[in-house]
Amino acid sequence: MLVRILLSLPSKYPQEEVAQRVARLLSKLTLEENQSLAGDGYDGMSTVDIPRLGIPKLQMSDGPQGIRAHGPACSFPSGIALAATWILTLPAATARLLEGSQGSWNPNVTGPGVNIARTL
Repeated sequence: MLVRILLSLPSKYPQEEVAQRVARLLSKLTLEENQSLAGDGYDGMSTVDIPRLGIPKLQMSDGPQGIRAHGPACSFPSGIALAATWILTLPAATARLLEGSQGSWNPNVTGPGVNIARTL
């Protein structure tokens, strides 16, 4: 999952080069470091940083109806409700509102359903 997220992010480098770098970094992870990427132990909405490999902590947000945050957050109609309106411009408008609803929290990875619940 993390690889797909990293490869989907905009980069000034070619995707093949990014994929090779990600594969190289993942191959250098210890078992404990690999497990730590499942979540920070607080709420699973961020990873831990791995300084020896230069991997920073990633803050994620999630939620099928909006940005899940610790504090006030907007709630939007579910995907199925958006589709049921048959208003073709509504999903894109909702995405723009989701982007603006992050406020000062500003996670590294945002998107409804992007951060699946995980347990160790």
